[in-house]
Amino acid sequence: LKELKAKQLFAEISKLGTFKPITGAINGYPEPEIGIFLMPNDRDSFVTLQEFLGNEMQTIHYRDGWDFAELQGFNYYGFIKIDSSDFGDDYEIIKIENSDDIDSAIIDYFDFIEDKNEVRDSAGKLKQDLKVGLNILYHGEFQDCLDLKPISFSEDTHNYKIGFFFSNEDKFENKIIKHHYNK
Repeated sequence: LKELKAKQLFAEISKLGTFKPITGAINGYPEPEIGIFLMPNDRDSFVTLQEFLGNEMQTIHYRDGWDFAELQGFNYYGFIKIDSSDFGDDYEIIKIENSDDIDSAIIDYFDFIEDKNEVRDSAGKLKQDLKVGLNILYHGEFQDCLDLKPISFSEDTHNYKIGFFFSNEDKFENKIIKHHYNK
């Protein structure tokens, strides 16, 4: 019964993320394989897995075409640090940390405009577009919203992801059974 439960749990967890083998080499070669890494599909999956597994989050790095990844460790300070200077004079960034801040962000953004009719029209349109995150505007028009806490980042051929590491000594299936039945 315990083994059947473990297989069911493994199947459920597999829906929330993908697995990537981890190498001890820094060049992506498979030897020595030191464990597996569970990469969550999205932020919600990450939170669910963290609550269930109780593991500390770690970061991996791999290049396009690598079957294996290298473990980067526990350091995670966020993959992106963006401000308006990264774009140019015609771009603006509105940082919104939770949905309650949208109205105050709009008030701050339009504070310098004296024509209140212009503000009313523009603010109504902008309010529909703004989301929690780093909102990028070009000449006052919404362009995109970047996640404040991304779970992955890619630059050129380098890929970085956060997730959960399981060493070969600490078998993934054993960890699931142990954690689930000790609650």
